[in-house]
Parts: sequence; structure tokens; C-alpha cells
Amino acid sequence: MSFQAMTWATAQKCGTAPAKLVLLMLANHANGHTGQCNPRHKLLADECDMKVDALKSNLKKLQELELIEIIPQYSEGVQLPNHYRLNMPTGGGVFRGEGGGVFHPPYNQEFNQESKQERETPPLTPQGDEPRKRSSTPACPDFVDQQVWDDWLSLRKAKKAPVTATVVHRAETEAHKAGMTLEDFLRVWCSRGSQGLEAAWLKPAERKAAATSRHNGFSTMNYNEGISDDGSFV
Repeated sequence: MSFQAMTWATAQKCGTAPAKLVLLMLANHANGHTGQCNPRHKLLADECDMKVDALKSNLKKLQELELIEIIPQYSEGVQLPNHYRLNMPTGGGVFRGEGGGVFHPPYNQEFNQESKQERETPPLTPQGDEPRKRSSTPACPDFVDQQVWDDWLSLRKAKKAPVTATVVHRAETEAHKAGMTLEDFLRVWCSRGSQGLEAAWLKPAERKAAATSRHNGFSTMNYNEGISDDGSFV
């Protein structure tokens, strides 16, 4: 329990007795330095001797009065129990006196500014080095024709499918499974007009066409051109 949080909560005007009781119970769980508290709905409702629906209604009222901040929590798309922050001076919030006036205590302005900056700081990468950045489209590989690459990018865009380094690596893996170059694999992909393509989906005719395209013109090439009878280069 934080004596500072309880003292602050006692001085606030909440409009109704149930709302005041909820605020006091939150203060009872709060960290005196940050104003944060994380009691679950059931525990808080039991402590306030009220139903969970009534508790949620009073929490919303306290948030509308700007006495608390409700911080939703999620993990992999699943909502977890909310966290709460009391808008008390040491939590970077505002202080409400008995007359209902709102002011920032002069002695705590520096702390308030730092807390605000912390809340507005962009999330860091797992390594904590720098803010997350949206990955850009990978450049065309040296061994892929630029036109084929551009056609494939247009197809992915039309399908509203992202093009990332992971996607390109997956395409290279599937091309290797099919015994094809990445360029030939992407040519077939574009011809199909599908969002995705795996080696197992390829038809024999598609594999054959790709192989023919790779070796096209080899039989008509003059491999002796530029070489003299004694084997030296002209």
C-alpha cells in the first residue's frame, strides 16, 4: 500500500461513494512512485463489495474524470486483464484539490515531463536498439531478370500480399525443391497469377517449359566462333 497514493485518492472528488471506494481500493494497490496498479476485476470487485459490472461502470467514470488511466493489455491478439494508472503527481498526471481545480505541482514538473516522454517514446526492437521500422521491399536479385521481378511485385501488390526478405527466401527454397532457378519459378508464378506458389503445386508441363526456356538457343550457338584451329583465341 502507498500512503501517498491513499492520501491523494482521499482528496479527490469522484461524484459518488461507489466511485470513491473504487479509487481508494486502486490506490491501495498502487505503486507510490508510478501510480500504476494491476488488480484483477474480481479481486477489486470483492474488495469494494460490488458486482463486476458495477465495478467496470465506476472505473469508466473515474477515467472520464481523468482520475485514472485504463491501460488495455494484449498478448498475441488475446486481451489480458487491464492495468491502471492513477493520475497522481508522481504518476506524471494531474492533481485535483478539494475545490476540483487541476494543477501540476511545481516541485514535480520535471518528473511529470519525464514520465510524459516515456509514455510517448516509440516501442523498441527486442534488442532495444532503435524504434521499429517498416521493412522495405527487397531489391531484385542479381540472377533474376528485372522485368520478371517487377511483374512478380505487381502481382503481389494486386493480391495485397507483402514482399519481404522472408517471402523471397521461401520462394528460393521452393524453386530449389522444384529444380528451377528463382527467375523461372517467378515466371511460372506470374503466369499462374496466384498469391502463392509451392514446388508441389507445379505441373510437369510448367517444369518442362521452364527448363526449355533456360536452354533455349543453346543448340544453335557456334561454340567455335572466335577460336582458331590451334585452339587459341582470335
